[in-house]
Amino acid sequence: MIGMIHCREAAYYLSLKRESPLTMPQKGQLVFHFMICSNCRRYRDQIRWMDDALDVIAESAENIRLPRDARRRIEENTRQLS
Repeated sequence: MIGMIHCREAAYYLSLKRESPLTMPQKGQLVFHFMICSNCRRYRDQIRWMDDALDVIAESAENIRLPRDARRRIEENTRQLS
């Protein structure tokens, strides 16, 4: 049975959805919740916007070449953390 969920559960489902597919009841609860809760719709839209922005940043970062000494410092610091 699909029941009403609270905003906290809706936020949890949105986070869960980014990791793995939701079950049909979870999807239904989320859709129903979005129909009545403008705050959670706004939150969903903000998450989508951030995901899209991070995708753009990640794609552009692949084309950036670091100077040799900066790359060396990063490698040294990474080794120290291991």
